[in-house]
Amino acid sequence: MMTVRTPATPDCSRPIDSRGYVPILFAMAPALFSPPIDEFTFLVELWTDDDLRVERVIAGAQHIRLARAAYDAALGVYADRRIRLRHGTRVIRANNETA
Repeated sequence: MMTVRTPATPDCSRPIDSRGYVPILFAMAPALFSPPIDEFTFLVELWTDDDLRVERVIAGAQHIRLARAAYDAALGVYADRRIRLRHGTRVIRANNETA
């Protein structure tokens, strides 16, 4: 038997089953198990309008196909912004490049 509780209303007064397992807060699971952004091989970055720095890292991936899918999705959301798909210092794809 498994119950899901939100962090606002935890109930730790009794174990989840007779074996004494502690309940896992599934709402917090992505934050607990996601690797830090610097551990990803490929990054999709949102750059500032002056093209001097990264404003935010939108996505990270270990595989190029996932990174390209994230880049394509970011283009749909941030069509008027500078977005780059990078592998380390190498720029794989970029939009809104200056001439």
